[in-house]
Amino acid sequence: MSNFKSTLDKIKKRGYWKIVIEPVYPIKKFFDHIIEAKEFINGNRIQLRSWDYPHYPTRNDEKSGINLLTNRANGYIDWNHFKEVWTYFQSGQFVHVFGLREDWFQESDWFGSEDRYSKVDPNTVLDLIGVTLSMTEILLFLSKLASDPRYKEKVHIQISLSNLEGRQLTVFDPRRVPIFSERKSTTPSIVAIDDDFSSDTLSHDHLAIARDATVDIIKYFDWPDPPVKVIEDDQQKLLTRRL
Repeated sequence: MSNFKSTLDKIKKRGYWKIVIEPVYPIKKFFDHIIEAKEFINGNRIQLRSWDYPHYPTRNDEKSGINLLTNRANGYIDWNHFKEVWTYFQSGQFVHVFGLREDWFQESDWFGSEDRYSKVDPNTVLDLIGVTLSMTEILLFLSKLASDPRYKEKVHIQISLSNLEGRQLTVFDPRRVPIFSERKSTTPSIVAIDDDFSSDTLSHDHLAIARDATVDIIKYFDWPDPPVKVIEDDQQKLLTRRL
C-alpha cells in the first residue's frame, strides 16, 4: 500500500485527471473474488497508443504493481512521465487518478536533455491533443465497463482535471499549427463530466461524449469556439492508429 499512496501523493502535487465510474443501482458483490478485478481491467483496457489506458502493471516492485486487498484491487505506476493509480472496488466502483504527462517530462528518460519536451516546466501547460486523446480513451474504456450486465445498464461517471490555474493551452505536435493566442486557465479544476449514463448511450455515443467534454475543457481556456472538427479528426486518428 505504501507505494500506491506515495504515487498518489506525488501525482496530486501537479496536474492530474480523476475518473470515477460507479453503479447507479447498488451492487452487493461485483466480484466473487477481488482477483477478478485485475483481470477485468486487463481484459478491458484500451491499447491504441504506445501506452495503455488504464495502465495494467505487469511487474510488482517499488515503481509499479497491483495489490489485492479484501474489498479492492489497487494498481500503481511511477515510471518516467507516467504516474497513475487506480482502484477497483468490490462494489463495482472504479477510480483512476493519473498525472498530466507534460508535468513530468523533465524527469523522463524518454527525452534527451536537449529535447523540446525535456524543457517543459511542470504546471505551466496543457496539451490540447493530449486532452482529446485521453478523454477519448477514457470514454472508450468506461463504455466497455458499463456494458457488463452487473452494472444493470446504468452508471454514474465523473471526470475532472485538477491543478490547472495559470496553465497555457498548447499543442506539442510540431506538425500542427501552434496556438498563437494566449489561452490560459483561470480555474484550478474542471469537472468535465458528472452525470448518469445508460450502457446503450455509452456504447453508441462515447465518441460524442468525449468530444463534447473536450470542448468544455478547452472553453475554460478562454476559447469560446474550440476546433470541433480537429478534435473529431484526432479521435479518428486514434481509433485507426494513425498518430
